[in-house]
Amino acid sequence: MAYTELTCDEAALPLEELLRGAMKLHEDGTYSLQVVNITDGVTSFTLTSGSVTDTYTYDFDSEGRPAFVRQGFEDDADEGNPVWTVIWTDGGGFGFGWHISNEIAEVLYYSLDDVATPDLCTTWVAVAGSNPLPVFT
Repeated sequence: MAYTELTCDEAALPLEELLRGAMKLHEDGTYSLQVVNITDGVTSFTLTSGSVTDTYTYDFDSEGRPAFVRQGFEDDADEGNPVWTVIWTDGGGFGFGWHISNEIAEVLYYSLDDVATPDLCTTWVAVAGSNPLPVFT
């Protein structure tokens, strides 16, 4: 069995901040651990738009970027069922970009801005959502 040792040069970084990941099963039957350090990034925000106003919190990773889930829906949402999420996708649907979805995973808004987190997007497009367009605080 192969393994990779994870090391960190930052002695002050607690393990729980260093490791936040999940085992991913790949098509070839192998597993990998995706590790994300979110201590320097956004972990929650309030999204205000014509279709939804609520707090969204970092919940899991999707295609190498953080995915945020609407408060109260953390147990319902995941990469395969992106209900009430703000999630990055590399293709399908409206193509790559940030997507904001509703309770049936329908895209309300999307942005093609290639940025690390959705709060950095400067351009949003309404699909099934209504105006005003999303604002993150």
